[in-house]
Amino acid sequence: MLTYHQKARKNGYNPTSKLKSREQKAENSLRKASQKLARVERELERTEISLVQCQHDFDVAMQTKQTYQTDYNALLKRRNDANTLISGLTGEKIRWNEQNKAFELSIEKLIGNTILVTTFLSYCAPLKQDFRQRMLNEWQKQIQQRTIHFSDNFNIIEQLNDEATIGEWNLQGLPNDDLSIQNGIIATSNYRYPLLIDRQLQGKSWIKTMERDHDLVITTLNSKLFRRQLEDSIAFGRVSVIDFTVTQRGLEHQLLSLAIANERNERERERVKLARETTKNKRMLKELEDNLLIKLTTIATEVKEKVVIAEETKMKISTAREEYRPVAVRGSIIYFLMSETALVNPMYYISLQQFLGLFHESMIKSNKLAARQKRIQNINDYLTYQTWFYTIRGLYEEDRLMFTLLMALRIDLRRGRIRYDEFQLQKNEHTVKDWFDKQSSLPETFENLNEFHRFLFIRCISPDRTISEARNYIQHSFGIKYLEIPVLNLELLRDESDVKTPLLKGQDILARRFLQQTIQSGRWLLLQNAHLGLDYLKEFHQTLMTMDNCDPTCRVWLTTKTHSEFPIEILHSSIKFTNEPPQGVCAGLKHIYGLMTQDKLEYIESVYWRPLLYTTSFLHKFNQTDWEASVQYIQNHLDDLNPKLNLSWKAIRYMIAEIQYGGRITDDRDRCLKITYAKKWFDDGLFSMDFKFYDEYMIPKDKRVEDYLDAIDRFPLIDSPQTFGLHVNADITYSANRAKFILAKILQMQPKEATGNLSGDETRDTIVHHLANEMLIKLLLSFIPHEIQEKLRNMGLLNPMAISLRQELHRMDRVLRTSLRQILDSIFDGRVPINWTKYSWESSTLDFWFSELLDRYIQYNNWLNYGRPKYFWITGFFNPNGCLTAMRQEVTRMHYGWSLDTVAIDNMVLRSYKDDIREAPTEGVYVYGLYLEGASWDRKNTRLHESQNKVIYVPMPIIYIYAINPSVVADPKLGIMIMTTHKKLRLDQISFRSKRQDVAPYIYLCPVYKKSMRTDLHFITMLKLESNDIPEHWILRSVALLCDIK
Repeated sequence: MLTYHQKARKNGYNPTSKLKSREQKAENSLRKASQKLARVERELERTEISLVQCQHDFDVAMQTKQTYQTDYNALLKRRNDANTLISGLTGEKIRWNEQNKAFELSIEKLIGNTILVTTFLSYCAPLKQDFRQRMLNEWQKQIQQRTIHFSDNFNIIEQLNDEATIGEWNLQGLPNDDLSIQNGIIATSNYRYPLLIDRQLQGKSWIKTMERDHDLVITTLNSKLFRRQLEDSIAFGRVSVIDFTVTQRGLEHQLLSLAIANERNERERERVKLARETTKNKRMLKELEDNLLIKLTTIATEVKEKVVIAEETKMKISTAREEYRPVAVRGSIIYFLMSETALVNPMYYISLQQFLGLFHESMIKSNKLAARQKRIQNINDYLTYQTWFYTIRGLYEEDRLMFTLLMALRIDLRRGRIRYDEFQLQKNEHTVKDWFDKQSSLPETFENLNEFHRFLFIRCISPDRTISEARNYIQHSFGIKYLEIPVLNLELLRDESDVKTPLLKGQDILARRFLQQTIQSGRWLLLQNAHLGLDYLKEFHQTLMTMDNCDPTCRVWLTTKTHSEFPIEILHSSIKFTNEPPQGVCAGLKHIYGLMTQDKLEYIESVYWRPLLYTTSFLHKFNQTDWEASVQYIQNHLDDLNPKLNLSWKAIRYMIAEIQYGGRITDDRDRCLKITYAKKWFDDGLFSMDFKFYDEYMIPKDKRVEDYLDAIDRFPLIDSPQTFGLHVNADITYSANRAKFILAKILQMQPKEATGNLSGDETRDTIVHHLANEMLIKLLLSFIPHEIQEKLRNMGLLNPMAISLRQELHRMDRVLRTSLRQILDSIFDGRVPINWTKYSWESSTLDFWFSELLDRYIQYNNWLNYGRPKYFWITGFFNPNGCLTAMRQEVTRMHYGWSLDTVAIDNMVLRSYKDDIREAPTEGVYVYGLYLEGASWDRKNTRLHESQNKVIYVPMPIIYIYAINPSVVADPKLGIMIMTTHKKLRLDQISFRSKRQDVAPYIYLCPVYKKSMRTDLHFITMLKLESNDIPEHWILRSVALLCDIK
């Protein structure tokens, strides 16, 4: 390399110059390029400036475009929304057009509708549904008369509420019937606070559910804050009383839901879910309609479609539910009948919760079969018998047949087996009876009548057979088991009860202490005579309902008498039962021997023991302790008996009839009857082989309790009156009176409708108005006080009979001035109003009472204006005892030395009737109007005689009643008592009292009563009746004289 370099330099070669030349060229090129670059950059700068301006112009253009696009999209959306709205509301066009027309008309009818709505809210709350409708109809008539327009087919529910709100109320527990919905409207739409008449507590339950999220305050009467809470409530409003009593339709709806919930649970769940969704959708639709132009778009269509689908599904479910409607109907009928028994006796109240428990039990325990109709029949059969058994157990004996008959009638009425108009036969019973009396035999068509028609027919022509026909009708409708009264089973009661369910059959401080001990220790507590501590019972019930951590085995029992003010909350929550002596020989003996042990029957090896035990049981009619005390005495008597001596019948009769049972009997005549029975049965004839109380009633010769029960079962269920020494006619009287008693109670329980019936007859008020006018027309003038005083002064102000007349006139005047208030039901039913009876007298019908009123007026008026009558109608006295006492005073004053304390009443039955009497007796009085019951009267021989068949009452001739002094002797020639030391009776002036040769061997002291109900309240005196039979015969016949047989 070095060599090459050196040679090159020597030859003149220089590489640097080339490089410099290239560098120069490069610099020139660079200069040119830089100049060009500067030119390009300047051009670029100008271009960028143009680009920025273009971009700005572009952005402005794009913004303008976007604004136009947004406006376009908005317009397009509005167009689409408008199309959707128009399409969605196409189906509403007709409805809106109709609503538009209706709205225009409603403006004209606004005033009338407002008047009806405000009057309804103001006045109809405490009224029942039928009366509410009647008031609305009356107001509509008044508005029409004043030419004020209101809506056609005015409906208060449509005016004041909507379906969505009502649906919500139903889900909250409000029944779906019109009355309940009206009550809900009144409670929520009225500015006054609601005070609910809510026996079934359904209104309370609904309000608590509806207001549970709104700070609802719940209080009780026993709360310490009650007064302040009440005052605060009153300070903010007045009170609106609302009748929230459940209706039959509302109860049917509830029972149907319960039935479906038990039988077809999936259907009921679907129905409840559907109801909630339907209510929600309707509420949403209502809100959308209220905000129409804002929200009613596609949602409205969807909601409407859901509502339509829900309604179609609802119809399908309703069809399935209707299969169980007969169960709900049967339950509703029975519940309302059970609740209406409280109209007969206030102790019969039953709560809806108690009934719902029985209804649920029937659904669970009734026989379950696959066939739907058979299953429904099983439920109804079980429900009917279970509710009948539950109710019968808590009724008194006298009301049990009435309840059973009513149950059969109402169920058959709903079944369509009988009709309402068929009861018209009973209204015309007198016409039917008059027609039948003219016939020689029953009509041929009688055999073709069904059991109900026979019952009605027999009721008209033969009242005494009404009960037997009623039993036949019940047996045909329900079966024989409904005629067999169930025996009280305390174990069953214990199983049915719980800690908070008292058993209703004191001192407050002790009661509180014992109740707390019972709750804590699980014992049983018995509160006796609860009706004497009514103030404490409310506290007792509150304690029982609010107690916590109590022993589940504790039970509370209460005994009480019937009391109108007994706390209804205890009646609603308790199991009620009555413990009365069984009715009839068979039932009584079955009860006694059913509780008897074999050891008791074999207590002593004596031929006397079992017959005496059986006879004592046959005679027994009171509680178990009386029977045990009597049997214990017989045991002691036999233990102490000397084998060589006979039984002391006198001691046995005295101890049983007068000591053991006599203390229970307050009426002297009843005690005499008991003694007579003991005298008849407790004697040596009791141990003879052929002894019998009557035909089939013999003493079993067996030695086992089971054999005794078998023998007793063969006794008739209905005892013949001859069994007790009565005449066969007694059964006619008993049956007729019982039928009358039962039918009167049935009439008392019937609803009192104010409107006319379906046939267009007069209304209840109009009928009563006409009846009252007829009575007022017939009614004579009242007695004028100053005229009465003057006439009595002429008779002698101190005259005993004049004093008696003044007292009678005073009471008569009170009757004539009695107000006609609160008697509408009684007049319509033909019964005597209670407030009339309070000041007057009892009578079976209003017609009888009014005719007796007129007859009494005539007797008093004739006595006052025409002097003392020849004879007295004893029935026409308010106080017959006072009249007889006045007669005794009068006779006493006529005889010197006589004292009223020693003067007694005597009598003689004449052969004459009142038309045969020519003048009044010089002493004493003639009386007429008495009727003999239990025997006949031999007028010729003036003595008692056996009754003729089917002749119940025999009118007596004139009875001469006079006063005698005890110092008398018998005149055997005359057969009467004559004074020995004082003024004699002027028998020669009484032409019809001739000498008698055939004096009767016996005298029966016959009781005289004002009415057929033989109690001390109606007892007047004892009169002597001659007889050929011993007095005990007529005592067993229950012979008595009655002033009134109506």
